Amino acid sequence: MKTHSQNHLVLVIFFLFTLITACEKSIDVKYASINNTSASQQEDARASRLLNCNNCLVTHTSTADGQFDIDFTYNKAGNPETISIAGFGTITAQYDKLFRLQKENYGNGTWADFKYKGLRDRLPDALYYYDPAFGGLNHIDSFKYDVKGELIERKTHYIYNNHIDDIVFTYTYSYHATGNVDYIDYSFPVFRNPNGTLVYQTNGVLANAVYDNKPNYMTGSPWTKFLLFNTSYERNAHFYLLFSKNNAVKYYTPEHIHLGETYTSTIEYNSKGFANVIQTVITFEPWNVIGNETITSSSTCDENATISKSAVSSK
Repeated sequence: MKTHSQNHLVLVIFFLFTLITACEKSIDVKYASINNTSASQQEDARASRLLNCNNCLVTHTSTADGQFDIDFTYNKAGNPETISIAGFGTITAQYDKLFRLQKENYGNGTWADFKYKGLRDRLPDALYYYDPAFGGLNHIDSFKYDVKGELIERKTHYIYNNHIDDIVFTYTYSYHATGNVDYIDYSFPVFRNPNGTLVYQTNGVLANAVYDNKPNYMTGSPWTKFLLFNTSYERNAHFYLLFSKNNAVKYYTPEHIHLGETYTSTIEYNSKGFANVIQTVITFEPWNVIGNETITSSSTCDENATISKSAVSSK
């Protein structure tokens, strides 16, 4: 008869095996240990190579104009431990024994708990967001995935008088075969009919995205996108790029964030394929240049790394 500890070990092995398989199928990058760690820490960081499909973990990213400025720290397993967002605060994350995201505190008295359908599920089924200022449980985000484990739907249900309200806000995601987002739609209620039924409107928030073949600089950890839900960064167009495996060199924001703007980027990579600098020209389609943006980022791969500049085609 198996003991409790033996059963737990079997679950851990099964969970890590599924993650290895997912990473190998999703992106053609070799695993690497976290830089600047001792031998024992590198041993502990084996989980990072299993959980994270990138060589590099982003440690800082910001725009020159201060639109966003974010710092990241990681635990020995390579999972985000803190995320500090200028003007918002510092998020702290907690994980369970299977390395799954379990809880995050937003630093302002609010927090979120992540729920899973079962022990063998590696992706959260829902996020429960608590805000004591509004009576405790404020809303629930439920998640739906395709067979590849890519997020295809996020529904937000708000809580009123301890009941789930019938108003639902929905994001739907469509992907290229490469695992990169093709477009994202946002559905929200606009009015209620006299008979009580809700009428919804759907807007596109990202479309016509074109990508390079390098690992997405922000998604070295699979948990980053989940930790940035319900933060100020979510109101930035770059948030929607967190759901892609590669870096976007061109994309269009039809509505919701910026009306009818196209972003075309040139990217500077280090020797390990991390995007240290992204320079973007913003046009009001199809002709007027209305702005420029530079994103500068650093990672665990930066020490002794050589920078090689490559202008990426947006074809």
